[in-house]
Amino acid sequence: MKDIMVSILVPTYGHEKYIAEALESILKQKTQYPYEVIVGEDASPDKTRHILRQYEEEHPDIFTMVYRDTNLGSAANGQDLLGRASGKYIIILEGDDFWLAEDKLEKQVTYLEKHPQYVAVAHNCLVVDKASNPIDESYPECKDTEYTLRHFRRNILPGQTASILYRAIPYRQIAADEIWKQNPLPGDQIVILGAFAKGRIHCIQEKMSAYRHISSNGTSYSANKRMGFHQKILWWQMAMDFTRRQGNKKIEIAAEGRYFAVLFFDGFLQKEITISEACRLYQYIDHKLSVFLIKICDFIIRKVRSLYGKN
Repeated sequence: MKDIMVSILVPTYGHEKYIAEALESILKQKTQYPYEVIVGEDASPDKTRHILRQYEEEHPDIFTMVYRDTNLGSAANGQDLLGRASGKYIIILEGDDFWLAEDKLEKQVTYLEKHPQYVAVAHNCLVVDKASNPIDESYPECKDTEYTLRHFRRNILPGQTASILYRAIPYRQIAADEIWKQNPLPGDQIVILGAFAKGRIHCIQEKMSAYRHISSNGTSYSANKRMGFHQKILWWQMAMDFTRRQGNKKIEIAAEGRYFAVLFFDGFLQKEITISEACRLYQYIDHKLSVFLIKICDFIIRKVRSLYGKN
């Protein structure tokens, strides 16, 4: 048997309306590289498992189905699937998304095989609704061929989860970090920071996958969760702790810059926190660049206080 080149991990929960489209998009892939598909069905309350059993019967040589007795949650489900993977490369296709191009895996694997300095390759995605129809909404993805921290600081990602292929070794190193015990949802920015600490990220400017965005009654994190200011603060503190363990000062400063922006724009300017609370939270930031920004912010705060008599 040939060595597995790509491990396709499919976490799914409550996706009876969408899982068939996701699996069919995998079956349509045309590649010279052998791949495996490991599906983690996380004790769905609907007919997702029934649909998976049909695919398991029809394609026993392609799909490995893992049926949970109890719901693990997205982080634990994903960790378990990764532990079962054997491929040189890793990609995650959540059960409500799907791929558009039949050669997407081929293009991504070929690129990484030829460019060892890159740890991941992404591409653009199409945003669709519950009926798989394109909607007038864009994903905050990179529109350049090289993803940089400049993009990250502007809240831009290389691509959506289903569009990013990673080298397995650095991906496993990221997944082994203790942050995942804290279940930091959403976790895509954590993974991107970790990948950036280990190498370069290439972006193919083609729409080769579909991201299903349902603003209400959906199964994705974005459909069910809205982070308030204090949740954002805790999330970015976890993210900064993560970057400090990676040994890369550039990503530490990038994460701190985003934390600073949340504090100032979402917190102080929106009156979510007082000046004293803002100053206390600023102490979580370490690096000189961020400290310089803090001094500017403190100067503005003092001016506001002197002009309006606020404390």
